[in-house]
Amino acid sequence: MRVFIERSFLLAALLVWGSCLYWAGINHVPAAEIIFDEGVDGVAVNGAVYLTAIGTDPDEDRVTYRWYAEVVDEEGEHHTVIDIYGTLGKTEERRPVSTATAFSLQIKSRGTYTVELVVSDTLGAESTRARTFEVKNQAPVLELSRIRLDNGDIDATVGENDVPGLGHYLLSAAKSTDFDDGLGCNANHTISFKLLKPAMNPFTLWKVVKCDAAANEVLDKFEFGRASVSEETDVEIEVILSDLHGGETTKIHKLTLLPNRPPCIQETSPSLSQEKVWVPYDIEGEEGLTFQIVRLVDDVHETEYRWQLSDSPDGPFVDSLFQPGFQLELDAWSAGAVLGEAIYLRVIALDGDKTMPTCDVGERLCVEGNELMASCYRWVTWEVLFQ
Repeated sequence: MRVFIERSFLLAALLVWGSCLYWAGINHVPAAEIIFDEGVDGVAVNGAVYLTAIGTDPDEDRVTYRWYAEVVDEEGEHHTVIDIYGTLGKTEERRPVSTATAFSLQIKSRGTYTVELVVSDTLGAESTRARTFEVKNQAPVLELSRIRLDNGDIDATVGENDVPGLGHYLLSAAKSTDFDDGLGCNANHTISFKLLKPAMNPFTLWKVVKCDAAANEVLDKFEFGRASVSEETDVEIEVILSDLHGGETTKIHKLTLLPNRPPCIQETSPSLSQEKVWVPYDIEGEEGLTFQIVRLVDDVHETEYRWQLSDSPDGPFVDSLFQPGFQLELDAWSAGAVLGEAIYLRVIALDGDKTMPTCDVGERLCVEGNELMASCYRWVTWEVLFQ
C-alpha cells in the first residue's frame, strides 16, 4: 500500500511538471521587450531597422528568440518577410527571419511593417511583443550648383551670386540624392526649371540639356545666359525634382545679373609705367619691338584689341594697318617712322558691344568709372622713339 502511494505521488508530480509547473512551484512566463532603432537614415526603402530583444525570465531559465515580420504594401497586399534581407514571400510562408538577440532588417518595399518577437523559456512558456512602423516614400534631396561655361573673369569684389549678364552658365543638380529610389538618367525622376523673376526673360540662351547616361549623368541640366541688361537685374529660377512616388523637392536659385563692364588692360609689355619706348630704326623692317597685352580682365572674353598710331599724344589716332590681336610687332617700316621723331602707339581693349572708351583723347592711360579692377585701363599709350 505504501509503495502504491509513493508511486502515485511521483506520477502526479511529473504531470504537474509537464503542465509548466516546477516540482517546487509554478513556471513563470518570460518577459519580452523590443528595442527599435531606425538608424541615421530613417525608415526608408534601401535602409534598415535595428532590432534588439530583451528577454527576462523570473525563474532564470535560458530564453530563446524568434523574430517574425510581415508587411502590408502600398496596394494593400499582405506579405511575409522571410529573411533579414527583406525578401517578401507569401503569407503562408511565415517563418522566423532571425533567432538572434539583435539583428538588422533590410527594408526593400514601402508599406506598413509589423515585427513580432516571441520569447520562449526551456519549459515552453512564451510571451510575445510586436512593433509596427511605416515605410513611406522619401522625397529626393535637391542640391544645385552653377557652373560658368565661358572664360570670363569675375572680380573678387563681386558677390558669389552677382554675375555678368553676358556670361554663359550651367545649372546642375548632379549632387542630388534619393536614398530610397536612387538617381538614374531618365529613370526614376523628373526635373524642371522655371523662371520666376524677372517677368520678362532677359536671356537669349535658355534651354534644358538632356542627361547623358553613357557619361554617368543622372539628371537633366540647364543652360542659360547671354543676357544684355542695362542695370542690375535679380533672377530667380525655380527647380523642382520629383520622383515616381509623389515626392518632390523645390529650390529657388537666385542670382543678380550685372550690366556689361568693358574689358580693361592690367599688364603689358613694355610695362604700363614705361611712357617712352626706344625702337631700333631699321627701314627694312627687320628689327622692331613687340608690344603685347600680358593680362586683360573682362566679364566675358570676347575681346577685340585695336592698335592705333598718331603723330601727337592728343591725336587724332588712326587704326594701324596691322591688327594682329593681343600683340603687335612694331618697326620703322610698318610705322612709317622718321629717324629721331616720336610717334604714339595706343592699344584699346573692346568687347562684344564695341563701345569706345570715354576718356579724353590725350590721356595716356584711360580709366573709366566702371573698371573691373584697380590699376586697370581701357587703353594704354606709349611714346615710341626710333634710334
